[in-house]
Amino acid sequence: MAKVEDFHHKRHRAEVMEQENSSVRAQIKNLTVEYDANEDEVKRLEEKILEHRAKMALLMDEAESLEKGLLSNRRDTQVVVDEVVSLKEDYGKWVREIQDSDDKQGECLLKWEQLRRLFC
Repeated sequence: MAKVEDFHHKRHRAEVMEQENSSVRAQIKNLTVEYDANEDEVKRLEEKILEHRAKMALLMDEAESLEKGLLSNRRDTQVVVDEVVSLKEDYGKWVREIQDSDDKQGECLLKWEQLRRLFC
């Protein structure tokens, strides 16, 4: 009888272990499916990261190009401003010369009128 009880006990223990093994296999299967899904998600995210890095590199290149253009435009603007300042100075001199010329012409006309009165 002890052998029968021992047999039933071992059989019951074997069934419990088989159920535990079955449960562990199911968990492994579920975790494997979840792992594969997560691995696919990681690959998708890595691809997205690479796309974003490529876009960022393009944006940086464009920003550098725009910055160079801005610096070039600043230099061009400074050249134009310097030229305008120079032209303004030249214009001021020219206006003063015209005024001086007008003043001298007025003096000459006055002397001419004085001379004409003397001799006429």
